[in-house]
This record gives sequence, C-alpha cells and structure tokens, in this order.
Amino acid sequence: MQHSTSDIPRMADLIAAHDWASTPLGAIERWPQSLKTAVDIMLASGHAMQIAWGPERTVLYNDAYAPMLGERHPYALGLPFREAWLDIWEEIEPLVERVFAGGTVRFEDMPLVLTRHGYPEDTWWNFSYSPVRDEAGAVAGLLNVTADATPRVRAERAECERDEGRRLQSAMLEVLPVGLALIGPDGHVIMSNPEWDRFTPGGRLPSRDPTRGWRWRAWDSEGRPIEAGDFPGARALRGERCVPGIEFLYTDDSGAEVWTSVASVPLFDPHHKVAGAVSIIMDINAAKQAQEALRESEERQAFLLKLSDALRPLADAAEIQAVTTRLLGTHLGVDRAMYAEVEGELGAEAGTIRGQYVRPARGSDPSAVPFPDRFTFRPFGARTMPRRYRGELLVVADVEADPGFEPSERAAWAEANVRAAVVVPLAKGGRLVAEFGVHCTAPRAWTDAEVSLVRDVAERTWAAAERARAEAALRDTEERFRAMADTAPVLIWETDASGVTFVNRHYLDFFGVDFDAIGGMGWAQFLHPDDAAAYAAAYREAFSQRKAYAYECRFRRADGRYRWLRNSGRPVGEGRFVGCSLDVTDLQEAQFALHESRARLQAAIDLVGLSPYTWDPATGALEWDHRLRAMWGLPPDAHVDYEVWLSGIHPEDRARVEAAVARCTDPTGDGIYAIEYRVVGIQDRVERWISTQGRTTFENGRPVGLIGAALEITGRKRDEEALREGGERLKVLVAELQHRTRNLLGVLRSIADRTLASSSSFEAFRERFRDRIDALSRVNGLLSRLEEGHRISFDELIRAELAGLGVVDGEGQGSRVTLEGPKGVRLRSSTVQTFALGLHELATNAVKYGALSRPEGRLTVRWGLTDGDGETRLRMEWRENGVPIPPSAEGQPCRRGSGRELIERSLPYQLGAETLYELTPDGVRCTITLPISTTHREAEHA
Repeated sequence: MQHSTSDIPRMADLIAAHDWASTPLGAIERWPQSLKTAVDIMLASGHAMQIAWGPERTVLYNDAYAPMLGERHPYALGLPFREAWLDIWEEIEPLVERVFAGGTVRFEDMPLVLTRHGYPEDTWWNFSYSPVRDEAGAVAGLLNVTADATPRVRAERAECERDEGRRLQSAMLEVLPVGLALIGPDGHVIMSNPEWDRFTPGGRLPSRDPTRGWRWRAWDSEGRPIEAGDFPGARALRGERCVPGIEFLYTDDSGAEVWTSVASVPLFDPHHKVAGAVSIIMDINAAKQAQEALRESEERQAFLLKLSDALRPLADAAEIQAVTTRLLGTHLGVDRAMYAEVEGELGAEAGTIRGQYVRPARGSDPSAVPFPDRFTFRPFGARTMPRRYRGELLVVADVEADPGFEPSERAAWAEANVRAAVVVPLAKGGRLVAEFGVHCTAPRAWTDAEVSLVRDVAERTWAAAERARAEAALRDTEERFRAMADTAPVLIWETDASGVTFVNRHYLDFFGVDFDAIGGMGWAQFLHPDDAAAYAAAYREAFSQRKAYAYECRFRRADGRYRWLRNSGRPVGEGRFVGCSLDVTDLQEAQFALHESRARLQAAIDLVGLSPYTWDPATGALEWDHRLRAMWGLPPDAHVDYEVWLSGIHPEDRARVEAAVARCTDPTGDGIYAIEYRVVGIQDRVERWISTQGRTTFENGRPVGLIGAALEITGRKRDEEALREGGERLKVLVAELQHRTRNLLGVLRSIADRTLASSSSFEAFRERFRDRIDALSRVNGLLSRLEEGHRISFDELIRAELAGLGVVDGEGQGSRVTLEGPKGVRLRSSTVQTFALGLHELATNAVKYGALSRPEGRLTVRWGLTDGDGETRLRMEWRENGVPIPPSAEGQPCRRGSGRELIERSLPYQLGAETLYELTPDGVRCTITLPISTTHREAEHA
C-alpha cells in the first residue's frame, strides 16, 4: 500500500505512537537518556538523519530522511538496520560494524543501487556514520547523517554526456563518409565536414559556383541534362525538399569521374521563411561499380544458365559448337562468333570452322560475311601465335590502330572484314587444339566482363564438345561390346563382390533363364554337385587375391544335360572380374569331327606340288607364298586375288581350269580339285606348267574355303616331251618321278599325321603344316634342279634351310650363325627329305624359342666325315649358346615335341642315323651321324 506525504504523520508523532515495546528497544519511557537525547536531536535537525540503536541496530529516522526511504517509509521505523536496507546490506554492513566498534565513516558520492520505488535505481550518497555512546560511554548506536547526491551527480553526468556528445558529433562529422554541410541563404557554406570539402573546396553550392559548377553533371529519367538551377541545393534554397537526391557524375581535379548522390532539405525560421539548407554529398562510385558488376554478373549468370540449358540435351559436338557460337554472338551483339579446331605445328597452323554465327541483316545494314571454313593463322599475326600456345588471349579493340600487327596482317584482317576481335586459344597438352573468336566490323572497346565471358564460353564449348565425343565413343564402344558379346559363341560375364552383374545373350540362352535367375550368385545353382565346392573355392580365391584363373567344371544346360565349361576370368579395376566360359564339350566334339575329316584333309596332304595355298570362294581372297607368285611371274610382295590368278592362266587352258573350279565348288560333288595347266607370267611372260590338287570345304551347302598345293611341272612336261622323243629315257625319268613322288607322298603323309596329332586346332595345324611343307619344298627344289647322277651336298642343304628362315644369306653368312665344315659332302637322295625335315625342326625351334629368338643368342653348326662300320659317315653338330634353359620341375619328365621325336626316333629308324639331343643350361645341343652317298667326292673345306 502506498501513501502520499500528506497521508503520513510527522516522524515525531510516528515515533511517539510506535509500539516500541514489541521491539528490542522496549517501551519508550524505559529508553536510556542517551537514546532520548539522540532522538530529540535527530527530530529537531533539518538534515536527513537516521539512528540505528542496540544489538539489532533498530532504525529511527527524522522527516528529512523519510523521502530517501521511498516506499520503505514508514514501515522501516523500528526494523533492524539489516531488514530496512536489505538490498544494500552486504555493502554497508562492514561500515556499520566499524562504527559500533568505535570508528567513524564518511563517504561522498557513494554509488548504491536502491529499490525505493518498486524498481532498482542507481543512486549516489554523501553520508557519515558516527558512534553514539550511552551513559557508560559504550557505543550503543549509530548516527547516520545523509545527503542524497543523486540529483547532483545525475546533472553533472548529463552535462558530461552532452560535452561528450558534442565531441563525438564533431568526430563523427570528421570521419563521416558522407559530405555534410549547413548552407546559408546565399548559397555559401556555413559549416561542413572534410568529405563535403573534398567535393566543394570553394565553399559554395555547385549551383552557385561558376568556376567549379561544370564538374557536376546529372541527367533526368529521360536522359536530358539537369540544369544548375534544378540542382538539389538550389531547390532547397527555394524551399523544396530534394530527397533522396540526384545522382551526379563528378569530375575531380585529376580528371577521374566519380559517381555521387546529392540531397538537400530547406531550413525555415520561425516565420517559415527559408533560412538556409542542409545538404549531403555521398560518394556512390564503389556502389555504382558494384551495382554494375552485379548487373554484369547477373547477366553473365543468366546467359551461362541459358547456355547450359541449351547444351544439356545435345549429344553432337558440331551441334554444340553451333549453339554456343550463336548464343554468344547474339548476347554480345557481335558481327561474327566462331569456333575452329586447329591442326599443324607452330608456324604452320590451320583452322577448320566447326561452328559459326553470322549476324543477320538489320534494316539497311546487310548481314556479316562468314569467315572462311578453312584458313591458316599466319597471315593474321605470326607474332601472336607463340602466346596463344601459352593460353594468352588476343584482345583487339581496333586492328588498324593496334601496333602489334604488320601492314600485311592488318590487310588480312580487313579482307576478313574484322576491325575488333577477342580470340580465346584453347591449348591442351602443349598443343593448340581450338580457338573461339568473336569479331566486329567496327572498332569496339571490349570490357573485362565481355572478355571473361568469351573465355568461359570457349572453355565450356571445348569441354562440352569433347564430352559429347567421349560419350558418343563410349556409347559406340558399349554398343559394339554388347553386339560382340551377344554374338560371341561363348558365355561372357562380369562379377563384383555380390556376384554376377552382366552376362551376354549366349549365357542366358545356355541356361535357358533370364538375368534374375543367375544374377548375384544365382549361377551357382547350375553347377554339377561334384564340382560345386571346388569351383566356388577357386573362384573366391581368385577374386579375393585379384588374380586371373582358369577352371573347368560341369554346368547344367537348359536341356538338362551337363556340359564341360572352361571358365577363365581376370580382375578389372576395383572389385570387378570379367571372364568367359567356353563349352569345351563342343570343342571336343569338334576335335573328333576334325579327325573324322581326315579324308578331306588328305586332299591337302596328297599334294604333288609344294606351294600351299588357300582360296575363299565367297570373297575371292587368296593366300599364296612367294614361290607360287613366282610361278605367275610376280614379285614376292605382289597383290593376288581370284582375278590375278585367272589372268595368268594360258588362254588355251582357261576354260578347262574354270570348269575344274566349278566342279570342285559344286556342293553335289566331292570337292576334289586336281588339274594340270599352263600359266604365262604376268610380268616376265614366261610360260610354265602347273600341277595342283586341293579340296573344298562346305558349310550349309555352300563352299567356304579351298586348301591346296601347287607344283611347277614345267621341267616334267619337258621331260615327258623328251621321253616321247627318246623312248627309254622317258621311262627312266617317269620311274624316277614316280619314285620321288612316292617318297614325297610318304613324307607328306608322315608330316600331316605328326602335325595333326600335335595341333589343337585347324588354324594351328594349317600354320605348322605350311611351315613344314615350306621346308620340304626347299629340299624338293634342290632335288628338282639336279641332273641325273648328281646328289645334294650337306652344305647346300643347311644353307638352303637357314636362308629360308632369313637367318643367313645365300652364301651362308649371318651375324649370329657360324657354319664350319667341308663343302660337297654328298647325301643319299633317299635320305635328303627326312634329314631336311630334322634340320628344319632344329632351325624353327631356334628361331622361335632358342638362340635365334634373342639378340645375345648364337648358333654354331659344324660337320665333318668319320669312319664307322666300314663306311664313311657324316657327323653334324648343332650347338646353340646364350639361351638359358630353365630346369624341369623335380619329378616332371621333359616334354618331347614332334621335332625332337623326329630326330630321336624317325632319323635312326628311317636313315640308320645316330642321334643325340640335349638341352644344356646354355641351349640346345644336337649331334646327328648318318651314311652319305657312295658317289661322294673329296670335299673342300670352307
């Protein structure tokens, strides 16, 4: 409950009426005289006083003190000092105790936070605490004489704050980034800050300053200049408010132009007459530049967004280049924008336009002329080209005024109708790969934003075009891979840690299911129970160790039959495996079918000629060796096909040959091709006789290939003619021919049998069979050139074989081959072919795997004569060096190839030879000793 001052009795009455008996002081009539005296003094004083008496420091106070208590009055009367001033007791308690101890305390302007009117407030006090002694001289109470200094302190602080405000105002005007001035009615500046003075050093309004007024230019919303009489200061002095103001372009003393904003308001006197004005000048140049930069940035981002939206659906590089040049050319308002790809080295660069925008006609202004689709760079500025390789832009405001161009180069630009240009080179990996250029037919001052945009669009064009090309190539690769995978006759698959992620069509067809059934580890359900655990373990081991593997096991096919599959896989990238599974059951059946087709292959074996060939009836493609080309009078590298073959046949024999070809390619026939006919050399015009045999292979009722061999029989034909004339000589020659042919057929049959037995496929058979036929052909060539009674010597035979493989020349000279032995050691004609095959196997192995397969390898062949069992024999030693031979694994027998088997078994059996074949740590060593011709003459040493 609150009381007004008039409602509360005077303190003398309150003290007299108070129930002191209920307080520690007791009834008033029992108070000690010292207390009564102190109270009388207090009540009679006009100063604010308070007494705290007794152990509880019971409070008494006078009328002057009551207002200081605020809402505590009159309830503080008779309360302990602590309860009366509870909110400040912690601060004054030490002072009170000091007084009761006999001391005196005095303070001035002591700050205290009091709650006197229901809220805390800052107060300041001048007071003294003095001890009051009783009749015995002991301190019985405390006399507090107080003066409330709060009004004075607040007034003093307010004045200080006003002084500080004035100082702050002055400082703020000094540092204020806005020019501020007080203008008199005559237009003179009365007061201003430094920023104002920066723009108006003359101390007058721009509108009233004839010497500097020209520096201020402004325009209205329609672009008309604003006159000085309508400047903000002039308007304010007429009583008009010019807020928020007008933007001016101010020219400073250095000639630089600065954007400002000027505003003014009038000041009126009590009679509402204009007494002056307040005017501000704000430097908004940075804001203007930022605003312009923001506008350019927003326009740039909007354009780039539009460009991105336009490029996003495009997948063709040429279309991308056309779109970017058109959009940028339109955006910049240039006459031409183009993207060219560059080829050629420094100084010889040429460009090809891939995308070009040409400004269309505008009113009477015709459209621009397109840049040539193909051009060279040198005429347009040879000195600029090295900088382009460093990625430096070519920015030209006016070609005619640019000192960086020679007169001839300016002429080239003029001929292309270009006065201003920005050219962005795109150098990648040290090469200039492309350029993006924008052209104007008139001079143009390019802004930094425009140059930056051209550079950005150039890079985006190149990146988008390259990405489109890469994506197109990837799509093409994926399509081709899918097509190849789906057409491949094997099961192709890809896996990751979860199992199968891709299979080809043949995979699904094999198991007769869709991908959902075999995806992940679903394929495992088709494994044969006996193979499942071992194969799964092999697969997991290979996958975890990231190594290739191959494993054969059985899988259940769609028809329920288990088939043997050879599964091969290898790691690719991180956590992936690719592989294929080949149905080797069909391969085994195919191999069995190959054995059954031995009769067909016999056609290739039973050849009477020694030049093998193949012919594709569908394409006409031929495979000939150099000897067969020589029969047609052609060099070794001459192109051959069906038409070439036909053109070399003697005109009188052509119809007969074509009929033989028709018969052998007739599916109703036996496919046998056997005929003798004449050819006339295409280049040398020499007439030759050819004997050829072959057999056609058919698939689905059509011929798919013919393999055969041809032999030049010109000499035989001449012999036949001579026999017709000579009688007995003919019989001898025929017998000799039959003998050689029988021997040759036997050798051929043996070669075919051995080659077929050691070949894994028809292709392997054909390659190895052809090599061995070549070797036999070389021997037969030597035999065919012998006169009656003559024999082949060993040195001729070894030189022919090594020369045929290209390791020595015709004289037996080679950088890594040494031949040592007597010349003219004659061999028996019956042994030559088989012996030659043995030498061929040694030489072929040396070229493929031995001393002649590596630069450091060396081959030495030594031979001589030795006596044994009463007859002279040839002893040949074949030694290879520089070929480390790894030892066989312990317990593993050394594998015997067909060549070694021929040397160690066939030569002793057929020729009565003694052979020794060793694989030494440094290479092969072979010794062959065999009988020689009885007509041997003494040999001459090399």
